[in-house]
Parts: sequence; C-alpha cells; structure tokens
Amino acid sequence: MPGPLPTPVASDVHLPAHCDVVIVGGGIMGACIAHALAERNHKVVVCEKGTFGAEQSSRNLGWVRFTNRKPIELDLMFESLRQWQTLDKRLARLTGYKQCGIVFSEKDEQAMAMRRAWLEHLGPFGLKAQVLSPTRIVDYFPGARYPAVGGIYSPFDGRAEPQLATSAIAESARDKGATLLNHCAVQSIDTAGGRVCGVHTERGYIASSTVVIAGGVWSNLLCRQVGIDYPQLDVKVGAINTTPVSGPDVSFGSSQFALRRRADGGYTVGNYFARADIVPNSFRYATRFAASVRQPDLSLRLGKRFFEELFRRTVKPGRSGPFERQRTLDPELWFDTQAMFNRISEMFPFLATAQIKERWAAHIDVTPDSLPVIDELTAVPGLFMCSGFSGHGFGIAPGAGTLMADLVTGAKPIVDPAAFSLKRFFKN
Repeated sequence: MPGPLPTPVASDVHLPAHCDVVIVGGGIMGACIAHALAERNHKVVVCEKGTFGAEQSSRNLGWVRFTNRKPIELDLMFESLRQWQTLDKRLARLTGYKQCGIVFSEKDEQAMAMRRAWLEHLGPFGLKAQVLSPTRIVDYFPGARYPAVGGIYSPFDGRAEPQLATSAIAESARDKGATLLNHCAVQSIDTAGGRVCGVHTERGYIASSTVVIAGGVWSNLLCRQVGIDYPQLDVKVGAINTTPVSGPDVSFGSSQFALRRRADGGYTVGNYFARADIVPNSFRYATRFAASVRQPDLSLRLGKRFFEELFRRTVKPGRSGPFERQRTLDPELWFDTQAMFNRISEMFPFLATAQIKERWAAHIDVTPDSLPVIDELTAVPGLFMCSGFSGHGFGIAPGAGTLMADLVTGAKPIVDPAAFSLKRFFKN
C-alpha cells in the first residue's frame, strides 16, 4: 500500500550557469526559503535530488502547532502562524490550512501537569487556551473513551495538507522567478579561497556565492563534505491515512499518538513510537544524544544501513553518489499499523467505520536538543543551513524560511537567530 504523494512540481528544463543563491533540498524548508528570497528579487535555484516534497515534507501529520513548543521557538512559530493565515492568498494556491484547534490530553497526571504548566508561555503572545476536564474532552470528541485525566484546547492551532503545501509554496516561488530542479542532486559544494563559489550537480555546474543547505536528513552528509561538523541523527516514524468518515474537525494529541482531519474527510493518524538505525554517526554523536536514546518510545536497530554508511566515500564532481542512489527515502514500516489503528478506534469510536487508505514510514532529522539550526556557517563564508527541525518543522516552515532569507540578505532578522546557531553545540 503506497504512502501519500505530494502534488507534482514540474522541473525547469534550463540549468542556470549562475545565480544569487543555490538551495539544496526541495522540501518545505527549501520551498519557503526560495519563496522568501524570490519575493526580494533574488535569483534562486532549488536543487532537489528526487522530487519536491517527497520525503518528510509530505509524510508528516500536518499540524500547524504553537502549543507545547519549546519556549525558544515561540517567537518564530508566532510569525509562522501569522503567515499561515494569509499564505493561500499570497501563493494564489491552496495549502489546506485551517485554524481548527487542537485538544491535547494525557492519561498520566504528571504529563498533564507539564502541559498545564506550559500555558504560562501564552501570555506575551495574547493567545488563550482552555483547560479541560475529562468530561469536557468528550464535548469535542463525542463518545471518546480515551482515559484522560485532563486536557487543553488551543483554538489558535491549526492544520494544513502536507501533500499540497510544499508544492504550492514552490510553484509560487517559481512565479516570482525561482528555478526549480527535480532529479538534480548537488554532488558537492565548491569553494575557492575558503568561501563558497558554486555547486557541482549531476546536471552541471552552477556558480553562486551563496548556498543554503536545507537537506533534512541529508544535511549532515552535505556538511561533512565541506568540513562542517553538524551533530545530526535521524529516526523513523509511521502513520496512516484513513478513508473519509464523519467526525470532529478539531485535532487531538497525546504523548502516544495524534490524529487530525484532512481536507478529503479522512484522518491522518500517527503514533510517536520511533525507531533509530544504528549508524556510524550514532557512535560519533553518542554523548550528545545520550538522553534521547534513553527515551522509552525509541527502539534501536542494527542493520545493513550501518555498513552502507560506514563505507560511504566523499563524492567527486561528475560521479554519482548516495544522493542519486536514493532519490527518495521510503523506509518500511516496522509495526502493525492495523493494530495501532484498532486501538485508537476503540478510544475514538467515530473512526470505527473508516478503513486504512495509505500507510507509510518516514525519516525525521533530529538534533541533540530537538531544535533546528538556522545559521550562517561562518567557517565557510557563503554557506548557510536551515535544518534539524526534529519532527516539528512543517508548521514553523514559513517563519523559518523568512528568517533564513533575512540572514542570507543581511536584513534585520524577524527573530533573534542566536538560539538556532550551530555554535551552541560546541560551547563546551
């Protein structure tokens, strides 16, 4: 059973000989950066090794969530919320965005107490949430049998359609002058005198004084090619889409699973139990990720991927490498999605008549503190990075794209970028 596919984005035929900015990666981050730069009349080329939005950007849960983010992200997420509200109009295309609200609930009092404590962060933003009793949760989800000890309803949170959003943003960037290239892997980043001067792609050379790495789980490999140490690993998660069914518009989330209504009337349902492949970087960054490995909802697996990456060599210009060999990450599911859906349907009876329409797994790029890097990599002048969103990048992407464009162009940043600096991992 295939997973969800994004709306196709046609590739431009012509490979520009030069441009102002090359963006490596055609996910939602790359698309948002391209759109923000194209709006400022910069000549932008986006190089995507596969097809636009085909990896995690089209395989996430589709939440546009302010609630329960780390405090350091909130200014940037507030900007993203503001942009989502008018994004369809700006793009002249549909992203599926809707301010539907989210109910967060827990069956553990300690976890629920942490959610309630988080609400103190809403004050400076003028946002208000409701604290719900277990009986009030049933008002939003009639017949629900989730063993809740309480809940929070955040009416300002929303959703969008992952299969629409990246494509819509990318196409709008093209309307404003950006060049979009499918099946155009960046094989290496070229430097002269220690600074960026262009990229070697499988379709030829593009001269540029600025390159932005927005490669998701591939960003670590790109950084290593130019001697940048970027501590990043990845985990696999899984989800399903259901057939259309009558049910509530509001989304639901807990520490174990989440669900949200889609524009086609079905639901996207996913759990938060993840699997991590043990790879050479697992040992390289073991101390930095030690706390993450001890999480009870994470399982580890040693397989052939360890040896594939162990013998992975630096790619030379003109030769194919890992980016061409694996155009789209499409990992196999490792758990019984039907059993997962049956358990959730027992707690939310409105799902009982739905069937599984699509099921899939996806790779999420993670950093040691689960916060992104949005930074100029000063060790290589002209090189920037926007990556490491750790599973919550879809909703924050419009703001992150704007911030990255600010850094590239030297404009006043919309938020203080210091918290997203790569240097934070190397202070000690």
